Amino acid sequence: KGAACGKRMGKKVDVIFSENIDPCYIKKNFDRIDMKKTLFCFVSKSASTIEVVSQFFIIKEMLEKMPGNYKDNLLFITDKKSGFLRQYADENGIAALDIAKNVGGRYSIVTAGTLFPAYAMGLDIDKFLHGAVSYRDDMLNKAVFENNPVYTLASVIYLFYKKKHRNIFIPFVYSDYLKEFSRWFRQLFAESLGKELTSPTPVPAVGATDQHSQLQLYMQGPQDKLIGFFCLKDYGGDFTLNPDGFKEFNYLDGKKLSEVLINELKGVELALAMDKRPSFRITLDKIDEFSLGELSFMCMEAVAVLGMLLKINPFDQPGVEKGKKFAYLLMGKNDETLSRESEELRRLDEIPDLTY
Repeated sequence: KGAACGKRMGKKVDVIFSENIDPCYIKKNFDRIDMKKTLFCFVSKSASTIEVVSQFFIIKEMLEKMPGNYKDNLLFITDKKSGFLRQYADENGIAALDIAKNVGGRYSIVTAGTLFPAYAMGLDIDKFLHGAVSYRDDMLNKAVFENNPVYTLASVIYLFYKKKHRNIFIPFVYSDYLKEFSRWFRQLFAESLGKELTSPTPVPAVGATDQHSQLQLYMQGPQDKLIGFFCLKDYGGDFTLNPDGFKEFNYLDGKKLSEVLINELKGVELALAMDKRPSFRITLDKIDEFSLGELSFMCMEAVAVLGMLLKINPFDQPGVEKGKKFAYLLMGKNDETLSRESEELRRLDEIPDLTY
């Protein structure tokens, strides 16, 4: 969910993701672009997402003050039939792409909300979709326990949570290119499974950086964590180290930088194992559209299977809606859908010296 700004850079488009409503960050983005040469793409299935709607009103007002037809600078990706954005697009002739009604935002990685900006950035979205479909077909052709990574991943997390009380799951990625993947996986995991007082809490980390910020806790903190390492066979580019003249670093002579990174990962694995702290590893061939399509599908399917094992619905998010309703009330919105939250706020108002 968010607004994406795009400006033409040769055959590709420079895409700026504006997924939060920090006014300082948004102003800096406006300072970087030429408004009339920018396509503003608003992504929200429900079209009621405050972060998206707020930015739409700001950008619409700015564009209206400029000469020409500002509607050519707008694109909506939203529900096919309902919602404010769809209605506004239909009434004003604004281009719009569809998000299927039965696809939740965190699962929409294979819909226009993700594929359009990826295509604009020059990525091969057919290759990405082929990776996802290929992985799905491969998984469906295997028995449950026949080297099936989806069921293995879901089962490992479930059993360590239920039998060993590993209440925190850490997707620990050893590639900067997987950093944003780990943020998406956190959302997928937390929104899908964090309900009915069950499920581990996902806490992403990036190696080797977070060895210097979080590893101390993982090594000697509470025995309540399961770590899943994600790394690459091929990092795409590399460097060979030459410590000539520095004898204390002779052990690095001729080593590839990728070797150093992977050996740091292996060192953490061994240290964890020696202290009886569990971990597992998932290795991608490389960073490309096909591999990320495979990885994305594996994670979505594993979360769905984990929801089944935990006996919860992994496709709703009732807890998120509660917070939205209170925010609406605090901003002055009030209708029959907010009656329960309105009564709860009224009771809070009766408490002396309480501010919120």
